[in-house]
Amino acid sequence: MLESYPSVTVRQQVETLQVFTGIETNNRYRILDPDGTDILFAYEDSGFMARQFLGNHRPLSIKVVDPRGAVQLTASRRFFWFLSHLELAGPEGAPAGRVDRRFKLVGRRFDLSDGQGDSLEIHGPMLRPNTFWLKRRGADVGKITKQWSGLGREMFTRADTFHVEFEAPPSAGFSAQPPLSESMRWAVLAAAIAIDLDFFEDRKRRGGMGFSFGGR
Repeated sequence: MLESYPSVTVRQQVETLQVFTGIETNNRYRILDPDGTDILFAYEDSGFMARQFLGNHRPLSIKVVDPRGAVQLTASRRFFWFLSHLELAGPEGAPAGRVDRRFKLVGRRFDLSDGQGDSLEIHGPMLRPNTFWLKRRGADVGKITKQWSGLGREMFTRADTFHVEFEAPPSAGFSAQPPLSESMRWAVLAAAIAIDLDFFEDRKRRGGMGFSFGGR
């Protein structure tokens, strides 16, 4: 399915209760194709008390479903202290890879595996807090970018928007790389949600407009 699209947009949806009271509600996302059509939806399942008191360290499950409601991917994690993780499962519950945050002294890093033997790294330069490069053997093969959602959404809601590019833009500086597989694209989609949880959710909780450069 995702192999049909060079890119997707992950757009967070905001509950009215969350906007006016600051009470943490389950995250929900729309996943749109380049034409702006909904192709998938994602929603969080976690405990109310965990959301209020454990913050981004809480255990949770993210279900990604198609427009008919059929589950295409489940990303789940246990409570953690320092470095986050997501364990991925396919529609039938079979393991489908992992997203693991790694320690990085300067900048941010995730390691991705797709359950089929393929792996990627995600590197977020410290001086470009909204940009995360997908790398295979040191070469850029794609990018996740947090986009400006507009002044009203940025200041008065808690909604983030991410643009996920599954293909590196043409450039003489890029070495030829095989396209990302279907299974790896699902792992990258899960990583975009992990980036929101790890680096932007706490900023939204505080109500600030500054950027987060590391764990919280």
